[in-house]
Amino acid sequence: MNCKPRKPIRRKVKPKKSRVLWRTGRVIKKGPDMRDLRHEVWLRSQGYCEGDDCNARIFENTMEMHHVTFRSHGGSDVPENLLALCNLCHRKAHGQ
Repeated sequence: MNCKPRKPIRRKVKPKKSRVLWRTGRVIKKGPDMRDLRHEVWLRSQGYCEGDDCNARIFENTMEMHHVTFRSHGGSDVPENLLALCNLCHRKAHGQ
């Protein structure tokens, strides 16, 4: 009996792409573009919440990004229009 080792099956992993919401036409960024943007905003904040009177320490994976000018009002996904907020400040910013 002569058995040859099997070759491993390699599945192609597709990179995450931006997707467009069907009804609104908004583009939701995913993948490397969004990671780079989040990282840039987090570096600017130096790891602290940028909310009013809040100096909570935030980590890059728990940071929430808030648009100063909402995208629905013509705002864009540029670092100058984004704030690094903690969970509580982000809720306050949206009035919850």
